[in-house]
Amino acid sequence: MTITITKSKFALAVVAVAMLIPGAAMAFHVFDDVPDGKFFAEPVEWAFDNGITTGKTSTTFAPDDSVTRGEAVTFLKRYHEAFGPVAHATVLADGSVVATRSFGITGANVSLDSTSAFCFQDLEFEFTTVQVSPIYEGNEDITTTEVGYPDTIDMGDCDDLDAELEIATLIDGVWAPRGFTVTFFS
Repeated sequence: MTITITKSKFALAVVAVAMLIPGAAMAFHVFDDVPDGKFFAEPVEWAFDNGITTGKTSTTFAPDDSVTRGEAVTFLKRYHEAFGPVAHATVLADGSVVATRSFGITGANVSLDSTSAFCFQDLEFEFTTVQVSPIYEGNEDITTTEVGYPDTIDMGDCDDLDAELEIATLIDGVWAPRGFTVTFFS
């Protein structure tokens, strides 16, 4: 089975996901063959502004041409490089790091402080956003996970460790260590 996707529809699909990322700038009239008002105009301009595409030529995008496999892979690679995760790891309740695409996250970077908060320190990368998915047990009634910079969470000792990130879990009114998956984005 062969599925043919035009460049304009592919750009629209990539941007539909990417628009969830705040701060994306848009310019207009980069390509002569991408007129204002077309459903794909803003996505194509966004893709250009963010380095996802450079166009067929410096002045044309060729929105009605089919996307080649090479172009699709190039668009996705550039998108991932610009907006993909910097690091990803699963941390167990004892602080051990497993199932990692860590880019520098090891057990040495994660410590469990005296109040059951996980402290991330000496990370080899910069990040602006963190997504955390806690691992809960089924018998826990009220569970809250707090994520933030150590000086913004009033429960842990991570600020004493000069940590870059703190993750703490409150289970039925008691701070307790729980495993989680964490993804860092630039």
